[in-house]
This record gives sequence, structure tokens and C-alpha cells, in this order.
Amino acid sequence: MMTTFPYSALTSESETKMIPKELSRLVGLSCTSIKQAYHIWKGQIDRAQGGPVEMTWSDGSRVSLDGRSDWTLRVQSGPWHNYYEGCSRVQLKVLAIELGLWKQESVSRKEPIRPVLRRPLQTIEEILSRYDELMGVIFHFPDASLRAATWAGEVILCSQSTMKPGWTPLIGSAQDYGLKMKAPE
Repeated sequence: MMTTFPYSALTSESETKMIPKELSRLVGLSCTSIKQAYHIWKGQIDRAQGGPVEMTWSDGSRVSLDGRSDWTLRVQSGPWHNYYEGCSRVQLKVLAIELGLWKQESVSRKEPIRPVLRRPLQTIEEILSRYDELMGVIFHFPDASLRAATWAGEVILCSQSTMKPGWTPLIGSAQDYGLKMKAPE
């Protein structure tokens, strides 16, 4: 069963200023793998735009992070759901031509992601818009932090080492996403 944690401009301040229970219960667990889905258009995988993220934890649970059409972040328990799953070959061919498809890939071995794997999660920090909508989360581990936040409607992953200030995105550069190169003094 998949649980969705809604955030919108219509929710009360107390609802948006709180990390969803599904994320809060992860504190103390280790992240064992991270996958990201990428858009495929005309046979080409577009890894430059980011996409939905699925994180697997040491207790076997999975949490998915996905950008919504209003560019806020959706947090769900369970695996990422590919909306085209279950379509026939004919339907997939039509979707590939008209909309494009999605392909999920492991990003666990990528350099900016490796420092957060297999280390206990210490805290979680939310990133809110000026309207108190959830735009992202920062997972803090002993030696590094992982930032999963929406940018142009897609989830972008960045890491930051405690030894080296500044965010390193999995794709692109920090300036591409409006990130500060150095931590504030």
C-alpha cells in the first residue's frame, strides 16, 4: 500500500512545517540504494533534467520523491510508480512517440551519492517555498548530506560533504540549480 503525503497552499502552517512521519521514522536507518528515473524521448535518455527518486533503506522500506505539476515535492512510501507500467507494447510505442517514456536507473555508485550510502541517517530538514509548500528535503548523514529538491518540476539530487562545503549535483553544476558554491559563513 502506498501512502501519499499531500502538501498544498491550502494546508495549515502546522501541517507544512512538519516532516512526514514516513520520513521521520527513517532516522537511524541507513540508505542502501538510490535510483532515479529519467525521461526517454525519441530513444535518447535525458539525464540532464533529473526525475523521480526511489530510496531503499536498511529495514527494506522504500520512499519515493517526485516533482508535482505545481513544482512541489511529493513524498510517498513504497517504490516509485511508473504510470506506464502495465501498458501493452502498442500503447508503449504510442506513448514513446507522443510523450516519451521513463527509465529508472541506479545512481548509488555515482560519486556525489556514495558518501551517504550505508551510513545512519541523523536528521531530516525540509525545504519550504515562501508559501510553506514542500519543495525538497535534506537528509543529514554523519559525513555528508543529500539534498533532493524540485527544480523546474523534476527532482534534482545534490550531496555535500562535511569536509568540503558547497553542494555537488548529480547532474549539471551547482550554478545550474541556483545553489551556493560555499556554505554560508
